[in-house]
Amino acid sequence: MKTKISNIVMLILLMTIIACKGDKKKVEDKETNKTEKPTEMKIEKAKKSEIQMQIMLDCFETEGAYNKYGEYEKTIAIPYKRMTINGKDELLKPTRKKVHGIENDSVFVVFEWFQHGKDNTDDLCNEKKEDTTYSGNLNSLFNDFDPAEEKTVFVVSLHDEDFLDYEESDIEDFYEYLLETASKCLDKPEDCIFSQDRVDDILRLRDKNTDEFLMPRRIGNGVLVPKF
Repeated sequence: MKTKISNIVMLILLMTIIACKGDKKKVEDKETNKTEKPTEMKIEKAKKSEIQMQIMLDCFETEGAYNKYGEYEKTIAIPYKRMTINGKDELLKPTRKKVHGIENDSVFVVFEWFQHGKDNTDDLCNEKKEDTTYSGNLNSLFNDFDPAEEKTVFVVSLHDEDFLDYEESDIEDFYEYLLETASKCLDKPEDCIFSQDRVDDILRLRDKNTDEFLMPRRIGNGVLVPKF
């Protein structure tokens, strides 16, 4: 009889111990989840920030190459969005309106002006993008370009709805800035950055209605490398 009672007591004790361990595990799991959730949120937030930064960095950026004949092909990230303007559904997607070469003794810069032509001056760089290909011949853009020298050619792309309204002197100052900056980047042309703030300072246009300064929308960088 005592043996049966002892066995029952041992069984109860064993079940109690197991139950306690189970409760303890639940508490530990809850605590683990509490510590994991903020970490997961931080990781997700970091990913979103990285994506957002990538969106900004890729805007109007160019990658391309040219061959031994000076023929080039380039891909540029063009942002776009749809919106209602004056009651109409419009696609805001800039296209290349002007392209020409700027050069001095040491550097060659291809300048491109982009415009969508709609009644809107939003900065589109947070919007979706589509890679667009353009091609041409560098010999038609520059006077003294020799593909055989295998120089890296700089590309500057500017989306600006008001570009045609600038004073000629301001445009000349802008081109001079591009040449000066490119000259400083000859050692590492692929890392060259043309400052948005500096361009904003050079190209300043007053709004006819508000007398406030209008700024260029966005400048993008890139290079064309020799690929024979």
